[in-house]
Amino acid sequence: MKEYKDHNGDPFYIDDEFFPDHESYIHYLVHDCLLEVEDIYDDWHEIATIAKKEKILQVNESGLIDWLFDHNEESWPENGDLVEKDLRGLIKKHFDIKSFNAAVPELWYGTFDKMIIRKSDIIEDLKSELE
Repeated sequence: MKEYKDHNGDPFYIDDEFFPDHESYIHYLVHDCLLEVEDIYDDWHEIATIAKKEKILQVNESGLIDWLFDHNEESWPENGDLVEKDLRGLIKKHFDIKSFNAAVPELWYGTFDKMIIRKSDIIEDLKSELE
């Protein structure tokens, strides 16, 4: 588990709340939660989940064929090999999978990496904010 002070500034989640940076977390604690540092007990801590930006989806030819079949199963012929071959040709000719995947938007998702935030980290950040 990473220490807050060693964290490189990537966004993180605490429960379902997303924080793009340390400053937004401090703002949340002080302004939204009305936290007074003096009221936090000394061994207080939070466990945060480090976030990573990833594409919301990626497609491939086989996945598209599977999706087409799943959504049109009732009209798919019993021996669908020829239809599948034709669809693969259509996809190759008319659908630029590489460009589509490159253009797919990205979102921040939680990872399995955790970070601990202690009272001392909050105090340090507040001091930095005041300077």
